[in-house]
Amino acid sequence: MKKYIDIKTALYYMNYKSLEVSETLLALLEEGRELLAQVLTPRFCMKESDINNSLLEGEDIKNHLDGCEKVLFFAATLGAGTDKLISKTELTNPSLAFCLDALADTAIENYCDEIENGVKLPHTSRFSPGYGDLPLSIQPQFLKFLDTNKKIGLSCTDTYILTPRKSVTAIIGG
Repeated sequence: MKKYIDIKTALYYMNYKSLEVSETLLALLEEGRELLAQVLTPRFCMKESDINNSLLEGEDIKNHLDGCEKVLFFAATLGAGTDKLISKTELTNPSLAFCLDALADTAIENYCDEIENGVKLPHTSRFSPGYGDLPLSIQPQFLKFLDTNKKIGLSCTDTYILTPRKSVTAIIGG
């Protein structure tokens, strides 16, 4: 699972701009990478749909999908173990927890890139609920459409936050 966890990108997510990274920070990132690799359980599900799907609200998604014939809805997660590790570590080592959070961000993005690269047809980039005028409020219907709770253990709160948190929902046009 280490293949998804990129320290250089994690430093970017941490807004680290110094040319030299301290040994202490590098050690925390390496420790975090090892810990995270032990708990990652990446899973995804995907479903093809007609371009006229009712979940495609707003002009921005319509513009993004202009010229596409079909739509792929997908969801990906790193699993509940990632959230548990970060939450537990926040209580004992906030600096390490901060590193874990950034490392997990790189892992979910790299995992989504791998899924997207596996799509065997010309396609658009990912477009997620909350981008542009595609409302975050479609998350419950999006998750229901993909049956994510049953298939990959992904749900959302009443305020549309995905749980587990290191998860992504997205639309790809093809």
